[in-house]
Amino acid sequence: MIRLLTAQTREADDGPAAAAEILAGLREAGPLSRYACGLVHCADSFVETGAMSAVCRALPFPTAGVNTILHSSSLGTVDSTLLTVTVLTSPDVRMSAALSEPMDDEVAGPCEALYSEALRALRDRPSAGIVFGPILPGFPSGEMICYELDAASGGMPLFGCLASDIDTGIRSPQVLFDGTAWPTRAALVLLGSSARPKFSVFPVSARKTLRGKAVVTDSEAHLVRQINGLPVLDFLESLGLCREGRLVSTHMIPFFLERGGGRPPIVRAVMEQTADGAILLGGKAPAGSTLGIGAMDISHILDCARRAAAQIRLSSPDATILYSCIARNIGLGLNYTMEIETLRRDLAGCSPYVLAYSMGEICPLVFPDGKWRNEYHNMSLISMSLS
Repeated sequence: MIRLLTAQTREADDGPAAAAEILAGLREAGPLSRYACGLVHCADSFVETGAMSAVCRALPFPTAGVNTILHSSSLGTVDSTLLTVTVLTSPDVRMSAALSEPMDDEVAGPCEALYSEALRALRDRPSAGIVFGPILPGFPSGEMICYELDAASGGMPLFGCLASDIDTGIRSPQVLFDGTAWPTRAALVLLGSSARPKFSVFPVSARKTLRGKAVVTDSEAHLVRQINGLPVLDFLESLGLCREGRLVSTHMIPFFLERGGGRPPIVRAVMEQTADGAILLGGKAPAGSTLGIGAMDISHILDCARRAAAQIRLSSPDATILYSCIARNIGLGLNYTMEIETLRRDLAGCSPYVLAYSMGEICPLVFPDGKWRNEYHNMSLISMSLS
């Protein structure tokens, strides 16, 4: 059994006061069991002032997390200036946490060492890992971290997010570990063999598209140069998504990559435009791939939240962690709290949970053979329920 204890503070300018409020909130939430690990989500102001560091160093267990533009929990508060500590604690599920080396030049080596370090500290067979990843300029770090940790762990279920102190312009996304913020390192929390996690993925809908499907005709891994035989920017201009050689709000446009074999399409977001006129997607798009160009639909975003809440209520877990893509939040416009409010209303009186916005989501997905495989998602709502 894993219990979830939650405490929060708005004291961004006063580290000692923030730490005292978190400690008092955790005491009120309930006693710690034998094993414990903290997940930290906060606005960047807590990092800048040192309040996040003061909070984490006052806690008697390891902590890992990310800064994010918005998060909430079963405590109910929705605030863009908030720090929340979510403690996973259990009498029988061992836990460990580890921080990677910098990923400035490569991802594979640091991911392999990260898993090895977390595994040594766990002293048990892991049932799942919670990943907190950085945003690395120039390449899709989320998919690469997911792939490399999957390989290092032999396919252990992975769940997690990328730092998302980001809105329409990147600010300072950072991974948090034991009170220090890191822009190019990943953190990993391992849960021991007694945990029984369950996973769900709710992507944006592939049913609403701007026009018929297209074919990637020239690409290299995550870089797409041509679609339907046209330079990719010319193709996007024909859809009104590019003007005078520059992308227009394309971060909000989901690309649905069909994969065949009965596998569901996977959502890919445009990360950036390169100097030579290509686009960088959040995941690989091999030449010959079929793409559907979608549209962000507010009603579907909220329907995802309702379906996620219904599933959580039905399964009655002891605790739930949810991450939602920041593009979904931006897509809600001025009503940017609607997804959070929907989950808060529908999960009222249910088990404790925490929800944070992410720049990319890592979650296992069930394939036609009935097996789960780790995948990196864009523009999706994901959940991990623990019992």
